[in-house]
Amino acid sequence: MTPLNPRDYLEPAALRDGGSVLIRAIRPTDKPQIEKLFGHLGPQSRWFRFFQAKRSLTSQELSELTDLDFGARLGLAAIHREDGEDKIIGVAHLFRTSRPDEAPRFPIQETEGFLQVSIASLGPILVAGLGGVQVELLRDVAFRLTPVSDLDAREMLAGLRTAKLLDGFRGSPPADRQALVDAILRISALVESVPELLELELNPLKVLLPGHGAIIVDARVRIAGRVV
Repeated sequence: MTPLNPRDYLEPAALRDGGSVLIRAIRPTDKPQIEKLFGHLGPQSRWFRFFQAKRSLTSQELSELTDLDFGARLGLAAIHREDGEDKIIGVAHLFRTSRPDEAPRFPIQETEGFLQVSIASLGPILVAGLGGVQVELLRDVAFRLTPVSDLDAREMLAGLRTAKLLDGFRGSPPADRQALVDAILRISALVESVPELLELELNPLKVLLPGHGAIIVDARVRIAGRVV
């Protein structure tokens, strides 16, 4: 049996409201439609997707979304037929972390960090640090009131005495700094969208090699008087 070329993927899917969409592989010719889809997103939706106030997609971003090799990177588009016209109403991207002949794997090198949110009289405060359990001894942390911007997140990390751990220190490999920035921004967005959240702690947060992201190992959440 010949394996399916992911570029030829085409399957119908049912929606919760009883409607249906067609799921197919993203094509380079989808750039105008994806640009139009972005134009219909509200300010909050754009912030949650890009963590910044964004007016439009650049040509490079459109290329990254549509010019895919379908080996290491592939993408799918949800197509809805409306008024006789096929419209893209959603997109998804997947990234391979290993070769096709290998089992999925994670890099073993990592840097430990933690993120914490607590509610103070001024509002939710986001705390970030590096070093795992050692952070309690070092007291090397950065604070910001939410919402936190991309610049805030980068300044928080740069201001840590242990920031050199992210760049590689004494022969240790560098860590995925961008993944830690993204984690800070996502937690900030979560705080803004879930007012019932009273406290949150991610410790440790394993930051992997550059390009491989981060993994939450342990989490504690308190919502309206209960701990999750």
